[in-house]
Amino acid sequence: MAKAYCYCPECKKMLTQVLSSFECLSTWNKAEGYYVSGNECKSVNRCPDCGTLAKEKERKIHRELKKETGEKDVRPLHIKKKLKEKIIQQGRG
Repeated sequence: MAKAYCYCPECKKMLTQVLSSFECLSTWNKAEGYYVSGNECKSVNRCPDCGTLAKEKERKIHRELKKETGEKDVRPLHIKKKLKEKIIQQGRG
């Protein structure tokens, strides 16, 4: 299971709020005297603090995965090893 979140690469944090806008590429029409929108339109999310384009990031939800599989610990193996090493080092100190 994964849930999409927005991440600001400038502030380096996960965003709980974003500024959403709909942007279209437009070209100037000299005869009419205004901008004419083209075919390239997209929805954009920006960081409310710095205005940088936010990136979509998926985040695994361990709680839901535990319920579905019935496992006690669903963390990846490399994370389990790091936690085990950290516990051993704290016990020695």
